[in-house]
Parts: sequence; C-alpha cells; structure tokens
Amino acid sequence: MLKNSFHPIKINIPARPEILLKMNTIMSEKEPDIDQIISILEQDAGLYSITLATVNSPQFATTKKITSISHAIMLLGVPRLFKLIKLVLLKNTLSKNNPMERFWDTATEVASITQELCSRYTSLDKDNAYSIGMLHDCGVPILIQADVNYKETLKIANLRSTK
Repeated sequence: MLKNSFHPIKINIPARPEILLKMNTIMSEKEPDIDQIISILEQDAGLYSITLATVNSPQFATTKKITSISHAIMLLGVPRLFKLIKLVLLKNTLSKNNPMERFWDTATEVASITQELCSRYTSLDKDNAYSIGMLHDCGVPILIQADVNYKETLKIANLRSTK
C-alpha cells in the first residue's frame, strides 16, 4: 500500500510593513476610525485575506460567505481585528520574507480597477470584484516561499515580456 506523501505547505501572504505600522497607529487611538481601518485593509493583500479568511472560518459559522471587508470587521469587532493584526505584525517582524513592493502595489491597483470596472459595467457584487482583484496574484508570495529561485524566475520572465 502506498503511503500518502503529500505534505501541505503553510501559506503566508505577507502583510506590507508600512501598512502594519499605520494600523498600529490607529490601534493606539482612543476611538479608532473604522473607515480608515477599511481603507488600510483594502491596500494590503495579506491583511485583507487573513481578515476574510478568519471571518469565513468555521468558528464564525456564517451561513453565507463574507466578501465585504466592512462586513468582516463588523462580525469580528475592532478589538478582535486588532488582535489578529498584532499577530500578523509579530509574524511579519519575525519572518524572513523579502520585501515584495511590486506584489503589494499591483494587488491594490488591480483590486481598485476590478471594483471600478465591475461597478461601471456589471451588476455584480463590487466587494467580490475587489476581493478577486486583491487576491489575483497571491500565488506569487506562495511560490517565493516554496522555491528560493522563484524571484529570479520572475525577474527573467519580466525581462522577456518587455521585449
């Protein structure tokens, strides 16, 4: 009988360090601005995905999938969200991941464009569109973590695509 040799890779979409610093500043305020929190979470694929994954986990037992970051914050509550962000901040601080500015910038830009196009030309849910745009390239940090040479492969592919 064959043994199952599949070992799942722990996936981590790193949070952007400067976003974590902004969140830390907001968390220290007496009355945190929810709109500011939403705006910041919408700029970071790592925090965005961990927030939605947390609220859609079995512990919350929601009857339908949550795709809106504002709805996710409402269900989590600000104190629990801040605890989650502190854990991400700690993990990022201890992590050896390389900075991935292009990944973070592209994720935010594509999410905004996807949401705008969806709002203008379809009647589809704009929160779903934003989520799809934000997470469209989340395989990049996963592959970088799984293959130490992947970042070099990306550089070569980018050079080839501009010719």
